[in-house]
Amino acid sequence: MIQADLHTHTTCSDGMLSPEDLVNKAHRRDIKVLAITDHDSISGYVPAKRVADNLGIELISGVELSVQFHRRELHMLGYGFEIHHEAIQEYLTYFADKRDQRAEAIVNQLYKMGLRLDYDTIRSQHPDAAIGRPHIARALVEAGYVKNTGRAFARYLGDGRPADVPKELPYAKTAIEVLHKSGGISVL
Repeated sequence: MIQADLHTHTTCSDGMLSPEDLVNKAHRRDIKVLAITDHDSISGYVPAKRVADNLGIELISGVELSVQFHRRELHMLGYGFEIHHEAIQEYLTYFADKRDQRAEAIVNQLYKMGLRLDYDTIRSQHPDAAIGRPHIARALVEAGYVKNTGRAFARYLGDGRPADVPKELPYAKTAIEVLHKSGGISVL
């Protein structure tokens, strides 16, 4: 039986392993088919592909897209798309900019509350990542403002908390159309 893992994250979103390290770990666990489904980012695909090809792992293009459906946030998985296709590239670039703007707004809100984090420092520590609340939570822990990331969300970053900044979400239909144009499929 072939083992596969089709939902993984790297340091390009909120994972703990680099794309290369994730592929190596998958190889050690005898995974033969792998998809990296970072949040709203495919920047880990190319470095992972080089390692996967050397280790005989089939790497499927993947992404986890934050979308809205009936005013609720959902996470949609996309697989098998052409990573250089214009439709997926434009979509991800636009929402990466929105995600960065949101993260910077969160850090600014925290700063106004007396929690002295620097967005440029967080960004430089994660150059390939789509910066999100987990990165900011880790920065709060590292700065000594909270004991762990769970506390950062409970006190500052969670929905309805003082540094909560709403995110702009595309409609699920738009994401599905982009994935299909790019040659992929969508999975809820």
